Amino acid sequence: MCRARRRCIGESSGIAAGNMPNTTTTDLGRRPGRRWRLLTLLATYRVLLSALLALVYFFYPDSHQYFGQREPLLFALVSLLYFASTVIAALLVTLRQPAFHHQVYLMIFSDIVAIVLLMHASGGIGSGIGMLLLISLAISTTLIDTRAALTFAALAAVSVLAEQLYAVLYLDAPTNGYVQAGLFGIAVFAIAVLASNLSQRLKSSEYLAHQRGAELARLSELNNYIIQHMQAGLAVVDDNSVLRMANEAAWQLLDMPVAPPRAPLEEISPALARALNHWREQRGSIDNLDVNLPGERQLNLQFTRIGLAEHQGIMLLIKDSGEVNRQATRMKLASLGKLTASIAHEIRNPLGAIGHAAQLLGESPELNDADRRLTQIIHDNTERVNRVIEDVLGLSRRTQAAFEALRLADWLDKLITDNQAGLGLGDKRWRIAITPKNTRVIADPSQLAQIVLNIVRNAVVHGGQPMESLKITLCGGLTRESKNPVLDIIDNGNGIPPDTVNRIFEPFFTTRNSGTGLGLYIVRELAELNDIDLRYIPPPTGGSCFRLTFKGRL
Repeated sequence: MCRARRRCIGESSGIAAGNMPNTTTTDLGRRPGRRWRLLTLLATYRVLLSALLALVYFFYPDSHQYFGQREPLLFALVSLLYFASTVIAALLVTLRQPAFHHQVYLMIFSDIVAIVLLMHASGGIGSGIGMLLLISLAISTTLIDTRAALTFAALAAVSVLAEQLYAVLYLDAPTNGYVQAGLFGIAVFAIAVLASNLSQRLKSSEYLAHQRGAELARLSELNNYIIQHMQAGLAVVDDNSVLRMANEAAWQLLDMPVAPPRAPLEEISPALARALNHWREQRGSIDNLDVNLPGERQLNLQFTRIGLAEHQGIMLLIKDSGEVNRQATRMKLASLGKLTASIAHEIRNPLGAIGHAAQLLGESPELNDADRRLTQIIHDNTERVNRVIEDVLGLSRRTQAAFEALRLADWLDKLITDNQAGLGLGDKRWRIAITPKNTRVIADPSQLAQIVLNIVRNAVVHGGQPMESLKITLCGGLTRESKNPVLDIIDNGNGIPPDTVNRIFEPFFTTRNSGTGLGLYIVRELAELNDIDLRYIPPPTGGSCFRLTFKGRL
């Protein structure tokens, strides 16, 4: 029975990291939307200020002793023009025409001219109206660079000194106003420098925060990629035992159970839920547990608490205990293989001589039937040993896989057509079901053919069914979430006894006296060369099922 199963994705989606902007120090934080919003705030402040000055002057006569006491008509005219200019400037900001810096420069210049004239009409530097210019400069200089800020600060200081000089020369104003004008000029420069430096620091901090955010996003994406491509399974559950995240390896180790996202662990794997409850009961005194799953599979679980005390979760590191043992075995066999290959070369020559001598001896007319039987035994066993040597030498001469993109359904159909006669199976003994039909896999065609045919031969020889009733089903497709192609090779034989399932991929393990015990071991080695995960899954309806999960990429 073959179907794609649903994988719970959880909450581990990657965060795309944006490209880092290439900005200079003077342009830090100057994104169009942000700087126009700041300019809109400045324009709004100017409209409110000019409106307040005009309203107070025209609707509160008592204010005339402070505003416009020297030249009332000039104050009235300038306040109205100032209000009109601020309204026009605000409209231009909404239209974003002309350019940003041109608008800022015009605003600062008009503020200097208008406020200095209002100050002059109200009695000069002693009226206190000049303080409004300090506020305007402090706000506006945050939107421009330091050089421009100092230029406008100089213009404001010179304008105030010029107003004081004019008042002394033509209006008989007291000369002590020069001190106030000088101090005002110093204050203007100090505010311009401080506001500009503060603006640059804020922009630098903003850029640094943006840079750190982009780095964190890239690290998050990298961590997610690493987690999803780990060979070990990784899952995270919350305090309520609800699954929050699981990588692809975890789902593969759990045989891809059908469960919705954020499902309770009990629904996904009751065995894991029981192990987690046991670990909690022990209050974390044990670091890992072994869990037995259906199909004689054993998983090793390691538990680690993560997060803050009030929001703790539990991370589960899931490993296939059998795979750990198999890796250790493969490391031993890799070193042993080189020695075995050299020994096989040395044995092959004398073995050939023994077989040839037995054949010649068996052709002698002087032998009786008993001796002829003995020579036949010698010949059969030399052939068997020679097959073992051929298999061992074949393993030592393995070449790298030549990967190709294969359309699985068409490739299987051609493979069966070319080999069904040699296998002794007719057309009616095969069934191919690949969904979708255009499923493609990445593998070496010749090595994949060896894998499929060896598994089918294993079913023919060891299936325990008469040839006329044996049926082979090749089905597969794409899993819904991981998009990894899957091929199940299923037969209706007697299946593999549970007590031998864990040993079927071991070298030299066989249940027949005439077998070499290398068939499925070679299949497993070829699968690893092609980045194919090969597993035996006992079907609930009986028989055998070998699942090939293709992970290769061109």
